[in-house]
Amino acid sequence: MKITLELADIDYASVVKFALPLLQGKLAEGDSEASKMLAQIAKMPPSIAAGMVDFLPQDTKNELAVMLFNQNKDSIIKAVTYYAEKKGLFFRIDQFTAEE
Repeated sequence: MKITLELADIDYASVVKFALPLLQGKLAEGDSEASKMLAQIAKMPPSIAAGMVDFLPQDTKNELAVMLFNQNKDSIIKAVTYYAEKKGLFFRIDQFTAEE
């Protein structure tokens, strides 16, 4: 079974606020433009970093969101599994990837 989620109306600022503290060490190692840009934004206080995201082009925001979701996939899988089990739903997520 393959389940695909399409996300719309993403609050990119909330994604950045959530994920930046978790990624600060990994960002400097990235070689993409988005990774380099995010590494610079990560040095700012979270509230300022979230505001900076609003000024980025939409393609860059999408690339950043995909990167952040993929790098936090273990946490996302745990959260989805925990919530589902609380509702009496039991399943295993074999794979989680985000792509544009």
